[in-house]
Formats: sequence, C-alpha cells, structure tokens
Amino acid sequence: MNLNLHSPQRRHLLITAIAIPLVFVAVASTSSNSFLQTAHAQLPGGTFTAKGYTGQIIVLPANSFTPPTPSQPVAPPVGSIIGGNWSVDVSNGQVSNFKWDVNHYTLSGKVNGTLSIAKLTNTTGALTPHSSPTIKLNGNYTAFKGNADININGKPSLTNAPIVFNLLNGKLVNLTIGPGKGQTSSPFPLPLFGIVTSLK
Repeated sequence: MNLNLHSPQRRHLLITAIAIPLVFVAVASTSSNSFLQTAHAQLPGGTFTAKGYTGQIIVLPANSFTPPTPSQPVAPPVGSIIGGNWSVDVSNGQVSNFKWDVNHYTLSGKVNGTLSIAKLTNTTGALTPHSSPTIKLNGNYTAFKGNADININGKPSLTNAPIVFNLLNGKLVNLTIGPGKGQTSSPFPLPLFGIVTSLK
C-alpha cells in the first residue's frame, strides 16, 4: 500500500491513530487518579511497622566546626558518612515509636559522633492531597510530620525541630529536619535517606 502522507485521507487516518490511544491514556489516568484520591480519602488510620537502615555522606559549612550558637547548632563534622538504623511503629493512626539512631564516620572508618531522635511529638499524617490527623499507609506509601528533640553526640542539639518523614513505595524513606526552637537554620540542609528492609 502506498502511504501518501500528503493525502487528506492519509493525514486523517494518521491523526486518528495517534489521537485514540492518547484519549484512552488520558481517561485511564484520570480514572486512576480519581480512584486513588477516593481510596485515600476513605482510608482509615493504620497500624503498621517499618524499619531499615540509613547511610549517606553529609557535607556541611565549614563553620560547623565552631561552637554552637542559637543560629548555628552543633552538627556532624564536614565530610561525615552517616550510617545507622531507623524504625517506626504506627498504632491506630498514631506514632507509638520512632527511632533514627546513627553514627558519624570519618572516611577512615572512625566513629566521630552520634545522632539520635530523643523525642517526637505532635505527629500528624502528611499524605497529600488529603492530609489527616491520623497516619495512614496508602499502598506502600505514608508520610507524617511532627516535632523532634534531637541529640548529637549524646547531648541535646535541636529542640522542637519540625520534621517530615516520607516512606516511598515501600523501598525508600527520607527524613527532613528543620531548625530547632530558637534557631534560624538547621544543621541538615538536605533530607536524610534510608532503605526499607521491613514493612508489615
């Protein structure tokens, strides 16, 4: 068959062949989004446990070596590799236990500090677009926010710092830490990341 693309009939067939799949994709996408939003809106408070490990290199400003001030709290040394474990337990839509305990390592493998979340309060669900006071597991996703007291090297470093925890596709987590009470900046300008080893 001679496909003359300059023929009006051929152009009509070509446009139709492209347009019909796009319409199906658009309809399927809209239906899928509508279903997910409806399911999310109806999802009750959950009960689940997740845990895993964390590890990343953190690069901080040179002034993190200076003594802590209200605007610049104590922080892991520049170039530290942060590695450790995290876990979260949610019961009836509320966080009953949350741990993020890590060591700071030099590039030679020496432990040169620790970080741990000592206290977590005011937790609420943070899944969008339908945020809820209860924390929900939507498929393999969840998110919550709260306020944390964080110890570095065994001593209080951040008080009442806003945090946001995201669990993504049952595989990854990230933890964003904001400035503590009375502080204008956070020692963690980037999220801390982790791997999920168990979700049940």
